Amino acid sequence: MNIAKWRQTARDWFGGHKPGDTVIYHWDYYGDRQDVYSRWFIDMLGVDGKWFIFAEGVDREGAYNAVGNLGSDVRDFFSKYPSPYIVNPSSETPPDINDVISPAAPDSAVERQMIHDASVA
Repeated sequence: MNIAKWRQTARDWFGGHKPGDTVIYHWDYYGDRQDVYSRWFIDMLGVDGKWFIFAEGVDREGAYNAVGNLGSDVRDFFSKYPSPYIVNPSSETPPDINDVISPAAPDSAVERQMIHDASVA
């Protein structure tokens, strides 16, 4: 995998948003017995300029329906406050998108968050 190219794609996907905006994406991960699964995530941009996992969808349709049902009051609420939490990556959780898109984080630090460790799966 070309980590630098993947990170640039993520920067393009997450760039140009304002607080309260959401981005939907999926993350493939390993489960028991090395089976690969996919989970859909909805990230929201906080007023502090940091992304956080706002919700998960069971599938693509569920994720898009969830975003489609977000009222402007919910978006307005979250657009006024800093990101509520930081995610600790595991095999089922994507790397912190803030690290992925930050030019200050080295590729090696992001890559470590992506390595599957059977002891955490």
